[in-house]
Amino acid sequence: MDATSPPGDRAPGPGDGARVIGPGEGGRWRGRGLDGVALGELVVVRPGRDGDAGGRAIALVIGLVADEVELAPLRGRLAPGDPIAPAGSLRLPTGAAWLGRRVDPLGAPIDGGPSFDAVPENMCVWPSKSEALIRGGRLETGVLLYDLGAARALGDALLIRGGEAAERSGLAAAIAGAARARGRAIVVASGDESRWRGDCRGEGVGEIAVVSPGPEAAPLGRALAPWSAISIGAGLRAAGRDAVVILDPLPDAPPPAWTRWRGEGPATAIERLVDAAGARRGGGSLTLIACARAGERLPAPLVEAFDGVLEVERWIVGRPPLPPSSRLRLPVAVERAGPVVAGIAAALLLAEEAEDAGAPPASFTGAAARGLVLREALRRGDEAAPPSAIESLCLLVAFAHHGALDPPAAARLRSRLLAALRGEHAELMAAIAAGRLTPALVDRLVALARARSQAGLP
Repeated sequence: MDATSPPGDRAPGPGDGARVIGPGEGGRWRGRGLDGVALGELVVVRPGRDGDAGGRAIALVIGLVADEVELAPLRGRLAPGDPIAPAGSLRLPTGAAWLGRRVDPLGAPIDGGPSFDAVPENMCVWPSKSEALIRGGRLETGVLLYDLGAARALGDALLIRGGEAAERSGLAAAIAGAARARGRAIVVASGDESRWRGDCRGEGVGEIAVVSPGPEAAPLGRALAPWSAISIGAGLRAAGRDAVVILDPLPDAPPPAWTRWRGEGPATAIERLVDAAGARRGGGSLTLIACARAGERLPAPLVEAFDGVLEVERWIVGRPPLPPSSRLRLPVAVERAGPVVAGIAAALLLAEEAEDAGAPPASFTGAAARGLVLREALRRGDEAAPPSAIESLCLLVAFAHHGALDPPAAARLRSRLLAALRGEHAELMAAIAAGRLTPALVDRLVALARARSQAGLP
């Protein structure tokens, strides 16, 4: 894995009789008697403590002071007099065995499944000395609204912000679903692991690994969850897999123990998480998707550390971040697309320009009014599963050829047409996804849209 071992500063000690001797400052604890333990290594509470239900508390060595060590709990609780023992460096097993599992930040299963037998590797909290990472092939989020404009690459780090927490998570789940459809592995660090227990489309856990702090996690243990997810993703990348790591949400300020241990503030910690993304030449990739916290205003330098920002509000109303040109990046080739694609781009741009100028939508005419209708094909709807990029493309093309529609009528048609595409016309979707959107397929989409519109279905 992309990590080196922690520094080798050693604390002196008598070598036996190691115990917790009492609490320190800022939630830290003091221990004595650990011979040769290193900064950044783990310490476990030996079994047999009175009242111990069988689980062992785990702490991290975050400071060395004379013949004592400073300890920060990761899992469980400490008490004066607890017998303690060194447990080596902060490491996690690597490999595809993580996929389909739910674990805590130290790699212990929380899903009732077996423990991992893979050889552990150092976690990525330590700076990497590996080769420089490069960006890979094109990254498609699977949400056409964001993919129409700027090109993104495998290995990018993207920030989701705005909207409500459920909307940010919903967008992350849509991106995860599109990535899984392309054979990519998903690793999620979430404080609410129940949100990610299943696939984002409700088809079982599958290729998603979930890291969640669990009920016994101490503040520093919770702060390790995103680093555990990054480490798992880096292990998959090193094995040649394309992995997408989702932080839901982006971690907030780490506890004081983190600053004591790492000597870095909140912004530096998050910037290093972002730096962990990337792709290797001839190998796998690690793409990072981070959901901002509710109401959080991240400083500009931190936002700029990401390769791109996905604004949820645009998804809600269907406003694509288009470049000032008629060029659209579509998920499939569209035969004889020149006038059609240019017309779509022009209408969307005119609608956005008119709205930015403060014109009320009711006053839009011509191409600008058509742009409002086209945006219905790109907005976030009420469906449990958001439209895929191919589904959104079909909606967009159908609306572009349909004729005059006011936005409410377009919204109703959108729901009807999407239900039809997912139901009795699944073969049409498959034909388009397999290659090119031909004139014959466009004609079928337009005919289907007109039939659904004229049928007056609820």
